Amino acid sequence: MRRPKPLDDLLSDAGVAERARRLARADEVLRASLPTVAAPHVRLANLRGGCAILHADSAAWAERLRYLRATILEALGEGVADLKIRVVTPEAEPPLRSTPRKPPPEVTGRTLEQLADHCEPRLASALRRLARHARTE
Repeated sequence: MRRPKPLDDLLSDAGVAERARRLARADEVLRASLPTVAAPHVRLANLRGGCAILHADSAAWAERLRYLRATILEALGEGVADLKIRVVTPEAEPPLRSTPRKPPPEVTGRTLEQLADHCEPRLASALRRLARHARTE
């Protein structure tokens, strides 16, 4: 059984980096060829086998891009003969983290203690009680 390549090896591979640069350049060319109102609503997702795959942020913008098909194909050059447009709304993209990460109790307690050092006495006393409670969780 073959072992997978380490991620660092894959990312340092000149082919991957060059492909990313080519896609970024093609995306810039694409956006420059579009009307300025349309450019923020589309991005070039991939170039594969003579086909450009575009992501639009709504069905309305996807339809408008279909009307600009000839302009887009001309801008992307001879190597691109086909165009696929997909709707990918911001809500469809997975969030980076669905719930905030809760700090460990000792960090919460230490933070409350540090805050108490800069408060008036009654509030400081309450914060220190909370810090003790946080550390026992």
